[in-house]
Formats: sequence, structure tokens, C-alpha cells
Amino acid sequence: MPRVRDLLYRFRPSGAPGAATAAGVPADRALEQAVELEPVFGSLSQTQHDCAEIVRWAHREADAIRAREADAARVVLATAHSLEAAERADAAARVVGLGRARLGSTTADAERQVAAVRQHAAEAMPRYVEQVVASVRSVLEDGVPAPQHRAGAT
Repeated sequence: MPRVRDLLYRFRPSGAPGAATAAGVPADRALEQAVELEPVFGSLSQTQHDCAEIVRWAHREADAIRAREADAARVVLATAHSLEAAERADAAARVVGLGRARLGSTTADAERQVAAVRQHAAEAMPRYVEQVVASVRSVLEDGVPAPQHRAGAT
């Protein structure tokens, strides 16, 4: 789209005021600018070629870096997978060790309780035996008849 200035520039006087001369032709600024800038753009063609080559090189370098980093990531992943089994085994061993320690502690507590019950029974048994013997003597001395066997009963 032409600028307003360009449109108005077409209507400029073609010559200085004075006697009549040949009719003026409006100037084509776009053509003038193209002609004026053609050498500049021509000299930039090598620079554009160099820039395109730099971009191609950067793409190749980026692809190489991506490939190297993908290989490194695969190595890290493989190492992690190989360490996974060892870590799982180590964790399982720790859990088993904790379980055994708790089992040992629980067993020791149970053995202490059994020993306490046995000691209490050993201390209380003579007293209970005396009570039973005294009860039996009392029954025997009071003359409670012992059960008799009947004739003919088998």
C-alpha cells in the first residue's frame, strides 16, 4: 500500500515556475529505491549464504548433541535399572533384619514372661499342695464315708 507522501509526491511540480516547458512525468519512487538498493542487496547475497550455512551447521551440531545426550541418558537409565535389583535386595534385607530383631525382642519378652510364670508357680505350688493335703485330711478326719462299691456292679 503506497504511503500518502508517495501519492502526494506524484503531484509535485515538474519544473521551476516560469515559461511553459514539456509536461513533467511523475517519479516512480519504488523503482528508484529498487535501483538504488540493488547493489546493497547484491553484496548481501554472500552474507545470506553464510548465514544459511551457519544455520545448517547449528542444526547438525544440535542433532549431534541430542544424539550424545540420548546415549548418555540410556547409559544412566541402564545403570539405574541394574542398581534397582541391588537396592531392592538391600531394602528387603533391612526389612528382614528389622523383623528378626523384633522377633528376637518379642521372643525374649515371651521367655521372660514364661520364666516369671514358672517362678511364681514354683513359689506358689508348695502352698497349694499344703492346702489340698489339708483339705483331703480334713475330709478324711471328718469321717465322710468313701464311696463304696456295690456287689454285682462292674
